[in-house]
Amino acid sequence: MTVVLDSPFFVGTADVVNNRFGPTATTTTPIQQTSRPLSLSQPSPPAAVALATPVVHAPLHVDGWALLRLHAETYNDCQQHRIALSNRLHYTALTCGPDGTPVPSPIIVYSLAAEKEAAKALHRAYKECVPANIRAWQAATPGIGEHQLARLLGNIGDPAIATPLIAVGKGADRTTYCNGDPYRRTVAQLWRYCGWDPTQRRRVGMSQADVFLLGRSAAKSISWQMAEACMKNRRSPYRPLYDESKAAKLGVEWSKGHAHMHGLRLMAKAILRDLWRAANNLPTTDHDDDDTQKSGVGGGGTFPQDTP
Repeated sequence: MTVVLDSPFFVGTADVVNNRFGPTATTTTPIQQTSRPLSLSQPSPPAAVALATPVVHAPLHVDGWALLRLHAETYNDCQQHRIALSNRLHYTALTCGPDGTPVPSPIIVYSLAAEKEAAKALHRAYKECVPANIRAWQAATPGIGEHQLARLLGNIGDPAIATPLIAVGKGADRTTYCNGDPYRRTVAQLWRYCGWDPTQRRRVGMSQADVFLLGRSAAKSISWQMAEACMKNRRSPYRPLYDESKAAKLGVEWSKGHAHMHGLRLMAKAILRDLWRAANNLPTTDHDDDDTQKSGVGGGGTFPQDTP
């Protein structure tokens, strides 16, 4: 796939795409972090091999998860660029055609076209890079859309295996390395990585290390949107969890808004838990069990349900 970027209206979007893919904006352009060509057909290395091979400060190769992350970040950049342009040109984005009918400005049209192309590339990467067991779970779960799941996985990587990374250098000399051995994460670690650790709150004077403990804000936002989609879908297996938790909290004199937000938080954690189970080839459990209900943490700063 080649994205044509020769329009003067595409200057901003061209900068966004070039920073991700290089000046040719193709899916086969090598990037700095790898010595192999960037291709959607490139297979992901088996998880067992990745875990068995020590990779301390070894250069990071672009496997399936890294490629999915590249496309997810590219889509997000194009979406934010389109939103920014739409907000800036809110009052001037419409022109009149020959018949007097308002038509969108070419600037908005081109930025929307770039966003759609990025979404198509993200979906192709999802279908080729994500394991079949995760895709089967998504297809069998009403309310869990392919688009949002692709964005989430592009943000967090393998739900079952964590790969610590560190970036060294700046600008053109910036290189990403594996900072330690990949390891199997627990569901509590996945919750924390996605920003669902209730013990971590923003406060004045936080250090950089404290900010990192808050988790990935983008992953928390996407999982929240997935919970909202399941809340709106009566067929979703997570909807009963929302209804029951909301009814229980209203019974203890919580406000409707507070009970609503609490129900969405439980749904987001339940979705991430079942995603973790699907990634580990484990059966999903009942969505009203107690591991998503408990919000405290135990000794050593870990969740009490490290193994659901």
